[in-house]
Amino acid sequence: MKIGAEKSTTPLARISHHIRGREFSDILGYLFPPFFKRGARGVVFIILIFFMRPLCHAEDSAPLITLSADKTQSYLGDPIQLTLTLERPQSSEVKPPEIEKYLTGFKLKDLNVEERKLKGERISSIFTYVIIPLEVGTLNVGPLSLEYHTTLNQTEELKTNVVSIEVKSLINSQEQNPDIRGPKPLLQLKRNWFWAYAALALLILLGMGGWFVARKSRLSEGSPVPVGPILTADEVALKKLEELSRSSLLKEGKIKEVYSQLSDILREYLEKRYHFNCLEMTTYEALKFLKEEKFPSGLMEKLRELLNESDLVKFAKYIPEVSQFPLDIQKGKEIIEQTKEASHAP
Repeated sequence: MKIGAEKSTTPLARISHHIRGREFSDILGYLFPPFFKRGARGVVFIILIFFMRPLCHAEDSAPLITLSADKTQSYLGDPIQLTLTLERPQSSEVKPPEIEKYLTGFKLKDLNVEERKLKGERISSIFTYVIIPLEVGTLNVGPLSLEYHTTLNQTEELKTNVVSIEVKSLINSQEQNPDIRGPKPLLQLKRNWFWAYAALALLILLGMGGWFVARKSRLSEGSPVPVGPILTADEVALKKLEELSRSSLLKEGKIKEVYSQLSDILREYLEKRYHFNCLEMTTYEALKFLKEEKFPSGLMEKLRELLNESDLVKFAKYIPEVSQFPLDIQKGKEIIEQTKEASHAP
């Protein structure tokens, strides 16, 4: 009696029997019927999703940068608003450009920084500059360079487009426009010297009376008691720097207040030392004035770094390393020690 091979009924044997001689896509359809009911089309769909997902993510994380001006034609001295917009992921960081070195033919008057939250974990950083044209002709601004730190802790350099502005002279426009006329001559009035002399005599009498009353008051109160020696500008600045270095502001996380005080101390000293309104000037204007006053070239770069860093902390939310603060205090002391008046030098 001939005995034939017994037919296997195990699950593995049934799968092996089913897939023998079939295509790979049909095998996947058999193993995963909910996803591969239509054979090869399911495989293609999964592959497309796998490769397109990082492309979509890359598009969402890519920064978008634009530079624009509120006008393309202007006159000498007429303010122009320049806007730098950067759309980026919320977890990325950006270092603003040193705008002064890109403003050939312009003067920086004001700076403002604003951030707006967008959809999809993105934010928009908006840098607004008010600039004043100083030259006639077609002037270009840009391309501006920004240091950009991606979400993967990689550093990239972003560049803006170029903005062209045509600057005209107001004198030429008046000559071409016949409706603009020169000023009329002054109206000659008859002078009455009596009232002028009377007012002058009254002012003299009031002044003498005030001086007499003040002198009598001082004599009655006695001589004032001296409160101590008068400190020079460099001594006051060094004392304030020492107090700032020992304060607890840095430990409390008040970085903006620390660098605001550091900038004010240096500006107050420079204002008294070189006799100009440093506190009301921009960093660019102050450095330009000091350069004309023969400020030591070896200290100019240190001063530029300190003032620019303070501006970034105050206006652009830049946070320097904690270890940088003692170095900045030392730079400030060196600038004061090496520029103080010779009569107070050791």
